[in-house]
Amino acid sequence: MYRKFIFYILYFAEGFATFESIKKHVKMLPAAHRITLKYLLDHLNRVSKEREHNKMSAFNLGSVLAPSMIAPREVSLNILKLGTDVVEILIKNSSSLFPQYS
Repeated sequence: MYRKFIFYILYFAEGFATFESIKKHVKMLPAAHRITLKYLLDHLNRVSKEREHNKMSAFNLGSVLAPSMIAPREVSLNILKLGTDVVEILIKNSSSLFPQYS
């Protein structure tokens, strides 16, 4: 499930998938994972809104957290860039990903 979820987010980052497909795969995550992801992304979204004070934009947070959140088996600059894009997209769209909890 995790690999499929990351796959669709990567496809979305590259312009090959819709945001609705990401939302669909979020709903398919186990409840504990989905709730944890929601709280993490909501927190990171709040942090990114204070970027003027803390210098942590969604991009910066993605850069720092992508290697841990995505955990690629092979590390390359391209994979790290895609991972950063994925986490940035998730942070920026957290309220849209979890509208039922907002």
